[in-house]
Amino acid sequence: MTEQPWDRIVTEAREQTGYTGPIPGRTVAAIESALAEERHAAYRAELSRLGDGPGFEAFLDHWWVQAIADSADEDVREVAVDCADIAIALHVKAHPGPTYTTAEVAAKLAEDAA
Repeated sequence: MTEQPWDRIVTEAREQTGYTGPIPGRTVAAIESALAEERHAAYRAELSRLGDGPGFEAFLDHWWVQAIADSADEDVREVAVDCADIAIALHVKAHPGPTYTTAEVAAKLAEDAA
């Protein structure tokens, strides 16, 4: 699959799910801005323990999905999360590289925190 810009990936995910609500950018600042206020401390703490590379990408993916969920109206939150999950899957498919299981990502994050 050819590399796709992020906005094209999000558009495709929106089309597949029908989600029309807010979607923050996939940047550190945009994600934090879209998170519910009570999640900011956990977000900042996890961010402060990360380096770059796959752990950082997993961090962005996780918190970006949470930011979308926090931004969505309650009645469409499930569709919003589906849209975010599809966008992440399309992004991974468009940018092949090493893949990690959830357990491997969790172990890496725990290692970075130590």
